Amino acid sequence: MILEKVLVVYMKGGEATLKVVKKVIKDYQIKTIVKERNSINIKDFKQIDLVIAIGGDGTFLRTSHYIENIPHMGVNSNPKKKEGFFMRTTKVNFKKNFERLLSEKYKVVN
Repeated sequence: MILEKVLVVYMKGGEATLKVVKKVIKDYQIKTIVKERNSINIKDFKQIDLVIAIGGDGTFLRTSHYIENIPHMGVNSNPKKKEGFFMRTTKVNFKKNFERLLSEKYKVVN
């Protein structure tokens, strides 16, 4: 998968996970836009190749309302406290899962 621009939406309290996600994406020299989940709007999703939601299922679901034909990846910022049904990735395995996404070695779940 070729990514030119990624939108990262995070929930307050997820800054430690956000830091990891931003570093990994920066290592690949991909343009990144970061928005706190309460400040997103439809314009933020224009010309985006991937949306990464950091938080819990609520953040993932909130971003999903703006997405049409854009891949969507969820990163659970607190797996001990957040349900994370849609958020199988954490800051611990983000790099590995992001690399799998880039190399197209992943499974799409609808």
